[in-house]
Amino acid sequence: MLERVKSNYTKVIVALGLSLNLLHVAVMFFARGALSVACRQMSSLSGAKLPLKDRIKHKLRFAFKEQPLLTEGSIFIYEATVDKVNIELWFKHFKLQDTFLSWFYVTELHVWMTLIRAMADTNSYRGSYLRNEIVKNLWRDSDVRLKKLARISASIKNQCVNDLSEHFYAALCIYDEGLNRDDQALAGSLWRVLLTCDPDLQDFKQIRTLVHYVRRNVAYLDSLPHELFIKEGNLEWKPLEESIRAATMS
Repeated sequence: MLERVKSNYTKVIVALGLSLNLLHVAVMFFARGALSVACRQMSSLSGAKLPLKDRIKHKLRFAFKEQPLLTEGSIFIYEATVDKVNIELWFKHFKLQDTFLSWFYVTELHVWMTLIRAMADTNSYRGSYLRNEIVKNLWRDSDVRLKKLARISASIKNQCVNDLSEHFYAALCIYDEGLNRDDQALAGSLWRVLLTCDPDLQDFKQIRTLVHYVRRNVAYLDSLPHELFIKEGNLEWKPLEESIRAATMS
């Protein structure tokens, strides 16, 4: 599998700036069979067993009342992961290359934090639907950006998206593992995925900045009621600049 993925990425590595480090990370964690809080049960929407009549009423109410609001809300949430993140500052501060993959890494991190909040919903059916819609928005946007970025065949582009999808779900597992443990574990997760296991990293303030940023924003998202979480223009990330200052002072 790894050799196949490497071969496909070699065809577009110059155009997209893709790093093969992500492949080793993805394969390693899939081999370990890690499960993500945010991605588990991605293909199923479970709920309490109700009488048939009540289940039909529930599904109709969800389809005609809640589902349109959640679909619209997922767009607002995803837009916040892109439009309200200062991507230039992320590239500059963490010394990331100005490539599609670097953009994907940063967006992936913010999408993951919104998935954590979605799955914390007391209504698991609603949370699962919102989570799935947010992920759909990520892939729609990525597909559009890839089409604009490089002249590659449809088959190679599709394979590239498939490989990015494998990386994405591996990243969810890695991030979840770090978040649910201590700051040292979270730092390791962020170094593996966002910083692509950079062996030359010497400024450990970067890692402290990331840990502070993630912990702070996860807490912020957790504090938002569902209605505010999906409301247009309401999601505002805690500034990266404040985490940079906090890491410098610590």
